[in-house]
Amino acid sequence: KQWYQRRVRGNIAQPEAPVYSFVKRGQSQWEPEWSEDEGVCMRACNAELQFFENNDFKSVAKRLQRDKIGGGYMAPGSGNYHVGLYVPSLKGAHAYVQLYQYGAFERTAAIAHRSFAKCDTVMMNFNKSGRYGIIQAASDVDKSGTSYYGQTLLYFITTGGES
Repeated sequence: KQWYQRRVRGNIAQPEAPVYSFVKRGQSQWEPEWSEDEGVCMRACNAELQFFENNDFKSVAKRLQRDKIGGGYMAPGSGNYHVGLYVPSLKGAHAYVQLYQYGAFERTAAIAHRSFAKCDTVMMNFNKSGRYGIIQAASDVDKSGTSYYGQTLLYFITTGGES
C-alpha cells in the first residue's frame, strides 16, 4: 500500500512520488488506521502494533508488542486516543482483548480486559465519541455440537474500565 502526496494545480490534483509504502503478508488487518484527527496512524504487524505520529512514516513513534497480535483498533476521538488490542489464543491460553490509553502500553496498564474461551475472530467497534465499544467474538465451529454455524458473542467495553 502506498500513500502519495498530492500537488494541486488549478482544480486538478496530481500524485507525486510515494510518501511511504508497507508490505503486509496476509489479508487480515492490512489496512492502517488513523485517529480521528489524523495525528496518529496505527499499523498491525505479526507481533506488534506500530504507531506513527504526524504522518512521519520513517520512524515508529510507539510500539505495542505481544507474542502474537490478531488485530488493533483505534477508538475515535481526538487528543486522548484509546487503542483496542486483540490477541488470539496461543498454546491453550484464552484469546483476549485489552483496551489501552495511547502511549501507556505496558501489560499492566490495560484500562479494560476481556478474555474469550472460544474465539477464532474478533471485531471491535466504538461509538462516535470513542468511550464505549462493542466486541464481537466469533468461533467458526461450535465444538459443543449444538450449532452448525458456530457461535458469535457480543461484549461491552468502556474507556472507564468496564468490560
